[in-house]
Amino acid sequence: MDGCVVSNEFPVFEADVEQLEPEFLWRWFSLPPVWKLLEDKSSGSTRTSRLRFKEEDFLAIRIPLPALSEQRTIAHVLRTVHRAKEATEKAIAAIRQLRASLMRHLFTYGTVPIDHAARVDLKETEIGPVPEPWRVVDLGDAIIDTQYGLSQRGEPNGTFPILRMNNLRGGRISTVDLQYVELSNNDFLKYKLNRGDLLFNRTNSFELVGKTSLFDLESDFVFASYLIRIVPHPDRMVPAFCNYYLNADMTQDRLKGLATRAIGQSNINATKLRSLLIPLPSLEVQREISASLRAVDQKLDSEEVRKKGLDALFSTLLHHLMTGKLRVRDLDTTDHSHDGTAGG
Repeated sequence: MDGCVVSNEFPVFEADVEQLEPEFLWRWFSLPPVWKLLEDKSSGSTRTSRLRFKEEDFLAIRIPLPALSEQRTIAHVLRTVHRAKEATEKAIAAIRQLRASLMRHLFTYGTVPIDHAARVDLKETEIGPVPEPWRVVDLGDAIIDTQYGLSQRGEPNGTFPILRMNNLRGGRISTVDLQYVELSNNDFLKYKLNRGDLLFNRTNSFELVGKTSLFDLESDFVFASYLIRIVPHPDRMVPAFCNYYLNADMTQDRLKGLATRAIGQSNINATKLRSLLIPLPSLEVQREISASLRAVDQKLDSEEVRKKGLDALFSTLLHHLMTGKLRVRDLDTTDHSHDGTAGG
């Protein structure tokens, strides 16, 4: 970056490029043990975020110094993986934006192509325009039941896994950080989740209240008291359609309007939830909408798995290359210092 001006709080150092590849040094300073070393040698208070590191202490830090060609290859390898990470992050952001736009289109115009939207006959309703054949009903008219969960403290171990607020993530059930409860057979049967049930987060912070996830697991689970089980009517509502609609941004905004707010908590009870107006196309259209959004979710999943893999690869390479556990003798040792790609 040309013409950059920095505060005198930031001493500027220039590397001897005949001995040291600047990007190699930059990557080395990103190692967690190096950050810990800098923190340990700093003076000041972490509470005020005003730690200071003396210039003489900085210059006294000992660094690994392989041959310049190896430094450049290490920098090139790490740069390549980092760019792949950035490309994946951009793809994820684009897919999420597409998903939000697709939801707005599908819940307004149905499954017609975007360039045919103007041909759809719409009618104005309490929830906005929807295709003429669709009905708008209370959620309670399209479901069999709503039920509050168990008021029982979970434990690290036990017989029955209990799903809590933190297990509802992105419209799906996460089985990370499970807790367990002991129940009589009658209570287990009363609170046992069935595939196709929806779990609605009725009590949480204002930002998180109203989040919903579709239960689609084979195993036996029960659910906690801050959640409401929604049982869609099989002849009226496709569970995945309901899940997508309840999680749509426009629906979340309306749900927030139903919430009762208290200090640090908001609540939407089952009665208010059942009164929520929803669009109700035919079951066939509901399935088509669900399939379209599921295809986008699958693409998003694959990109997020790729990002996790690249994150792990970068961390592993950073550690092993910088500590000499992995050498680059067999890798390309072309001089990359003048290819115009230095930097992360």
